[in-house]
Amino acid sequence: GGVGEYLIHDVNGIVIDSFDDEKPEAIVDSLGDAVLDLVLDDAKRLRLAKGGIDTVVNGGFLVQDFTNKYLELYESLVN
Repeated sequence: GGVGEYLIHDVNGIVIDSFDDEKPEAIVDSLGDAVLDLVLDDAKRLRLAKGGIDTVVNGGFLVQDFTNKYLELYESLVN
């Protein structure tokens, strides 16, 4: 699993276009544009923050969620 499993563009984060070997500065421009967009758009910044919190709380990313998963794994190995 990776970022793509939980990050949804414009819902709980922003996905920047992939790196282009022929134009490496493009990723810097894309990142700068995304940051500037968040600085200038209060509603979008708040919506993405709420989406991120919702992903963590309801998506199984809390410490207790990880603890429970490891406990279940360890118990399955012992039994």
